[in-house]
Amino acid sequence: MKLYRNDAPICFAKSELERILPQMTDADLSGLQLGLLQDFPQITPKNTAPTPLDDEIYLNVSGFCGIIAGNNPRAVLIAAYRYLTELGVRFLNVGRDGEKIPKTCDETHTVKIHEIPSYRHRGVCIEGAVSVENVIEMVDFLPKLGMNTYFIQFREAHTFFERWYSHTFNLFADHPEYTVEESRAYVRDVENAMRERGIVYQAVGHGWTCEPFGVPGLGWDKWTDEIAPEVLENFAMVNGVRGLADGITLNTHACYSNPKVRQTIIDDICRYVKDHPTLNVLHFWLADGVNCVCECENCKKMRPSDMYITLLNDIDEALAKQGSDIKVVFLLYLDLLWPPLEQKLKNPDRFIMMFAPITRSYNSGFGGGDAVPELDPYVYNDIILPNEPSKNVAYLRAWQEAFGGDSFDYDYHYMWAFAYDPGMIKLARVLSEDIKNLKVLGLDGFISCQIGRVMFPNGLNMTVMGKTLWDRTASFENICAEYFRDCYGEQGEQIQTYLGELSTRFSALDLEVYNFSGSNGSAFEPNPEKAKAAAETRAFLEAQPAFSDRALEMHRQYCIKLCGLMEALYLGDDALGKAKAEVLRRHVWETEKEFQNIFDGWSYENVYRTLWKI
Repeated sequence: MKLYRNDAPICFAKSELERILPQMTDADLSGLQLGLLQDFPQITPKNTAPTPLDDEIYLNVSGFCGIIAGNNPRAVLIAAYRYLTELGVRFLNVGRDGEKIPKTCDETHTVKIHEIPSYRHRGVCIEGAVSVENVIEMVDFLPKLGMNTYFIQFREAHTFFERWYSHTFNLFADHPEYTVEESRAYVRDVENAMRERGIVYQAVGHGWTCEPFGVPGLGWDKWTDEIAPEVLENFAMVNGVRGLADGITLNTHACYSNPKVRQTIIDDICRYVKDHPTLNVLHFWLADGVNCVCECENCKKMRPSDMYITLLNDIDEALAKQGSDIKVVFLLYLDLLWPPLEQKLKNPDRFIMMFAPITRSYNSGFGGGDAVPELDPYVYNDIILPNEPSKNVAYLRAWQEAFGGDSFDYDYHYMWAFAYDPGMIKLARVLSEDIKNLKVLGLDGFISCQIGRVMFPNGLNMTVMGKTLWDRTASFENICAEYFRDCYGEQGEQIQTYLGELSTRFSALDLEVYNFSGSNGSAFEPNPEKAKAAAETRAFLEAQPAFSDRALEMHRQYCIKLCGLMEALYLGDDALGKAKAEVLRRHVWETEKEFQNIFDGWSYENVYRTLWKI
């Protein structure tokens, strides 16, 4: 096997081909050539002006002789996995257990592919409760699906690692102490895994409104330590008081009209960029709280988005003086959904706009964005966030009048909604539709803010995500049919039908009504019809013969117990509900013991605690 370059991702591509192909053939592999497009004069690139974030792959291989190439080292790795896929290898889920490698292949094959993906940004953001192994498995999985970016939230992703390593909520585990230093070490391990594969490294987001002032923003827990009065002066004044919003550092805005506050934030950003030379994209977000922006006389002179643009321009100028060309992501989120009235970005090429519709429903997709409603008026610290997907698109359209540069959708299909659709088919269809419509909405990709271990009972969701981001014309029906056939063989169609029936039945139980982002965590109200529907779904599940596939069977048992809980809640029987919830919780943690890398017990438990008030 000939390498034209020794970049780490190209060497990794070679090692992956050498690991997998010998399991399928005894053929000589020395005729395979790996390199960049420019290493082969006969190749005319499709993209003549790619950015470092753009990918292009080229395959021209016959009988294990020929070219595997890309326009950058990461794309060579993506091309190598595409070649293996064309030979029958399937990457059905994270980890080696998720690979399906045929024992033989057509040794006379010809594979000719020259493609550019439909979208530039194709990735995942860390969420949920994860071990470092879980994160590295996800990083490893991304290029197998044609995806190219991973986003580590915060400076050290501490809250996500801590949930796993301290076993938060876990009924069957000890809860050891866990330190920020350990999280920082794990982030370095993940950075190495990304570098080895050429994955686009995006980082931070939350924390810039507190960390520069010496107040850590590690997660969403209440801050219990004292904060010095001179530090509090940097924070937003709300109702005449400067302090933490809801007692949470990440939810707290700074006093952005104060020049010293702005300079402190800008200096901290410049230090961070200098200290992280491998970072490709920096996210600069404001607070994670709503209706808590500063009400001081000077701050109230501008919309939050106008003040945001002012800050972004200052950041651009400072980074330019530092000699950094790093891309900076700004977001449309909470109060920032309302676009600026006065300010404009002076150097749009520095920035990437991120549409983050966290309060939208996932019962339906965005659609094509042809008919969008009017924006609600912006009322300082008294906004109501939109739930309807089309209403969220209205805010995107308004921002696009002010910014026409690079942008992507940062969405939450698998943050909470996985719990409302255990069958996963309906949600995967909405995901497919949303990705297909990104181009129509003027967005160049998607980063999924999702639970890291949300591939239970299978990885259909990730397969739909990867394949549709690569090719927005890909048929959802065809992806599903192929996936279930690859995963379950002759039973694939039957299992797909079964899970589709579960999606339909659970949709009728209206679980999403209790999503805190949609209706502020409404309590369950007695509903005899829905109690009956829950009982009927439980009977449907109990009538199914036990599955030979262990994950599917554990999933069936989970759904039976979930229906029991739903029936009790809709009957208004609190005592029975608590008993059923305890049964379900025990099953959740038993499931995680067996399927740790694809099932996140913390996230299911978190759903029960915050959405269902158990």
